[in-house]
Amino acid sequence: MSNHPPSVPFLSVGFRPFFFFGILFSCIAGALWTLFWSPIEPLQWSTHWQPAGGMVFWHAHEMIMGFVFAIISGFLLTAVQNWTGLRTTTPFTLGLLIVTWLAARAAFLLSNQIDHWLLLTLQVTPIIALMIAIGTPIVLAKMWRNLFVIAALLLLTINEVRLLTDLENGVLNHKLLVAQIFIILLYISMIAGRVLPFFMANRLGIPKVQESRPLFTSCTLPLALLCLNLSFFNSELVSISLLFILAGSHSLRIRNWYTDKVWQEPMLYSLLLSYLSLPIGFLLMAMNESLQLGWANTPLHILTLGSMGGLIIAMVGRVSLGHTGRKIQAVLAIRLALVFIVAAFIFRVIVPIGFNWHPAYMALSGLSWTLAFASLFIYFAKIWIQPRPDGR
Repeated sequence: MSNHPPSVPFLSVGFRPFFFFGILFSCIAGALWTLFWSPIEPLQWSTHWQPAGGMVFWHAHEMIMGFVFAIISGFLLTAVQNWTGLRTTTPFTLGLLIVTWLAARAAFLLSNQIDHWLLLTLQVTPIIALMIAIGTPIVLAKMWRNLFVIAALLLLTINEVRLLTDLENGVLNHKLLVAQIFIILLYISMIAGRVLPFFMANRLGIPKVQESRPLFTSCTLPLALLCLNLSFFNSELVSISLLFILAGSHSLRIRNWYTDKVWQEPMLYSLLLSYLSLPIGFLLMAMNESLQLGWANTPLHILTLGSMGGLIIAMVGRVSLGHTGRKIQAVLAIRLALVFIVAAFIFRVIVPIGFNWHPAYMALSGLSWTLAFASLFIYFAKIWIQPRPDGR
């Protein structure tokens, strides 16, 4: 790959446009979600118009297949390029990828007004395009151990087709939505297992923590099996058993990573604390399913808002600074975003447990989420658009 400065910096590498539009979309989606739950009637914009499946279904789908998928896409396009030494995109093909993702977001918002087959095509196109973009260099470089990335994207595509087919038939398939979430969590588990010990070693000046093969397998294999079970078999006993195993294995993983020095670096302890949401969420979901505790979607939001929200803020900050030749540090925007994401977590997960549920809690959580990612966007937008300061 050339070291000459790119003619179009914004389209030079995958994280730039996908972080830009993914974070911007998160702000817009968060604002719409806030207005939907607003106790002030004039602000309830969706009272007389909603996407197919309703606003709650739109929120669940678009937070995963819109926002989180964009961030995962940006990370994978950049990481695979680094792993293989081969380009995943050109400025033109990266631009096309972004267009397919933007078209999918617009289509789902207008899903009540467009043909089912058009909606389905627009939704799966970005996933298939990403598979081709990252799969080609992986195969050419013969990095076979990274084919899990392609396998997970294939399962994501299959589930998306089934999910939207059910939607066309008037069925909101909650289990398939949960399966999509767990496929993303599988990516998080695999990627975190690679990069978090590396980040800690580099930043803290300590030896890189080595993860044993049994521990790595116990963190990832049950998660892959859970994705398959939720996608095709839907055995409650199997899901509960795997969730208990995952709660234990991911707790051991965090214990293996932990060092007192981590509290010296906000960029590191925010990653670790966000990752802690995984074993907590797995445990509470297993307890909720097995004991019928009636916690509704609270454990699921610990996994999504807690782990995905916090990890994305920290990882977007680190990748955006490090890959543009800037010093990796917890700038004010990152600190603000982390404060707001904690507030969103409190309003969505903690407050409803201690008090009677009220729509205002959802609105306050949505507002906090929006402010978190608006803080990131305002600071990093110019970094994603501008050339590297070192001219590379």
